[in-house]
Amino acid sequence: MLNFATILDKVVSHAASLGVFDSVQAYESVSSPDNTVDCNIWLDTIFPITGGLDQTSVCMVFNVSILASLLSEPYDETDTKMVNALDALMSAYNGDFTLGDTIRNVDILGQFTEGLRVTAEYARIDGTVYRAMSVSLPLLVDGVWEQNE
Repeated sequence: MLNFATILDKVVSHAASLGVFDSVQAYESVSSPDNTVDCNIWLDTIFPITGGLDQTSVCMVFNVSILASLLSEPYDETDTKMVNALDALMSAYNGDFTLGDTIRNVDILGQFTEGLRVTAEYARIDGTVYRAMSVSLPLLVDGVWEQNE
C-alpha cells in the first residue's frame, strides 16, 4: 500500500524542521508570499521502478518549491537567502537519506530518475513574479503494491 499521507507529512515536517522557511505548505501556492522565503511541496509523479517477491516498488517525485518575492529589499540578497535555504534543504536530504526510515531512499544520484536536482526560475502568482528554486525530490518506496498471477 502506498502510504502517501505519511510520506507527504514526513517531507513537509522535514523541511519545516530546518527553520529556514517562513512557511512550509503541502500544496502549490495560490497566494503571494510577502517578503519571505516560503516552501511549497506537492506530488508530481508516481511510477513503478522494480518488481520482485510479488511486490512492486515505486518512485514518488515531489516538487519542492522555494519562493521569495522579487520586491524584497535589498534586491541583491534574494538569491543568497534562497540558496542558503536550499543548501540547508539539500544537506538534510543527503543527511537523512531515508527520511527517518519512511522510504527506501532519496534517489539522490539518479538510480531510477534524473536524481535530486534544482532549477532556478521565476513563478507568477496573483499576477506578481517571484524568484523560485524548484527541487525535484525523487523518493524510492519499497513493496507498495502486491503482484498477483
